[in-house]
Amino acid sequence: MINLSTFFNRFTYRMLIALTLLCFSLSSCVPATTASLPWTGELPASPILDLTKPTVAIVLGKDQTEITDVLAPYVTFKKALTFNVVLVAEERLPVALSGGLKVIPHFSFAQLDAELGQDPGVIIVPNIPDIRGNEASRLWIQQHGHGKSMVMSICAGAAMLAATGLLDGQMAT
Repeated sequence: MINLSTFFNRFTYRMLIALTLLCFSLSSCVPATTASLPWTGELPASPILDLTKPTVAIVLGKDQTEITDVLAPYVTFKKALTFNVVLVAEERLPVALSGGLKVIPHFSFAQLDAELGQDPGVIIVPNIPDIRGNEASRLWIQQHGHGKSMVMSICAGAAMLAATGLLDGQMAT
């Protein structure tokens, strides 16, 4: 006899995994809508940073950023419980991730710089397709990459990292 509760739980679990994988695979194929109404809502408070922990700053483009390049490192570093993990962008306004999900950065570049008073410990550069349209992101990464921050890119984020000049004359994989 089949235990329906166990069958349903396994079936539901498998379906959730399948749907999640499908959404991630389609997210890079479906362009996010960048046209939107002006933001009129109140922004949530930025997180309070524990200055005894290194800060991981995941950079968001102002028009679109690859969802998996943002969420995978965010969750990974957050689960370690030894880092402040924040999303940072030129402005603290909703930003589209691929697939259409919009997120609000925890800090603008200027706000994070003021809050930390130093370079973030780690800067993660996801795929930001419009490099030329994200000059502020490029300059912020470049500024802190010449400082004490460890800078890493995810997937096609290497194009933005290369555009900063931080890889010039360096071996990179």
